[in-house]
Amino acid sequence: MIRLLDRTYVSLINGRLVKLVLLSDNRCEIYINKEFRGIGPFDYIKEQINLLEKLQPRTRVGYIEDSVLFQELNETNIDIKV
Repeated sequence: MIRLLDRTYVSLINGRLVKLVLLSDNRCEIYINKEFRGIGPFDYIKEQINLLEKLQPRTRVGYIEDSVLFQELNETNIDIKV
């Protein structure tokens, strides 16, 4: 899972883009493939995503190289130029 500067976390799980937007201390909005899915406890959801990433370690490497990550970063107005 990658943490962005604007209290947003992104990850790729089983080919789906998962985005968590932190609302308050322990609440977050959950988006899967850019569709709003609900609000939940941040610590529990982040823990479950981390477990899924450990079960499939190859998804992290593929996610870093995937252009979907860069599209997501561009939507949050972060300069990704190297």
